[in-house]
Amino acid sequence: MIACLCEGNAEREIMDILMENGLLSFSMDDLLSNDFIRRLSGREFCTRYLGYRLGGMTVDIIHIQDSRAERFDIPKAYKKVIRSDKRCITSPEIEILIILAEGRYEDFRKSRKKPSEYCKSELGMRNVKSREFVRSYFLDADRLLKALRLYREYYGRTQDPSDIILYDLLNERARRRADSL
Repeated sequence: MIACLCEGNAEREIMDILMENGLLSFSMDDLLSNDFIRRLSGREFCTRYLGYRLGGMTVDIIHIQDSRAERFDIPKAYKKVIRSDKRCITSPEIEILIILAEGRYEDFRKSRKKPSEYCKSELGMRNVKSREFVRSYFLDADRLLKALRLYREYYGRTQDPSDIILYDLLNERARRRADSL
């Protein structure tokens, strides 16, 4: 089983789009509770989702988050149920994907603004953090795949080798598609 915890609305919508288009390396059936989970503390997650019997199954946890500093402490009693615990980093913010898709990365870097602020002030995208905006912006999954490929090129590997990026969650077919865009 996979527990995929999404930090906010935009992260959740990105994951929904990837799932709906069959672009992830796992399916909805692989997910704990057959859905993405709103990010919780380690203790609350365990109480809510691991408090019932998993029938000897183990759980891989993936956190979709922009910060490397946030902690997710698993209570000792649940550690044997957790097979892996990975952070999928979207630093500096998930809105960087929009900037990359718009081809405005260099201008963004010069601005010294947070990605969400840049999207609002320079691109005129007022509701950039809403699920509705993200859904409509990335309605064409190829636009999202291209942004994920560009993110990989600009941000590459994370500092911590156990961290991953969204591109790493794509299935092989989606990676080939992204690399061709």
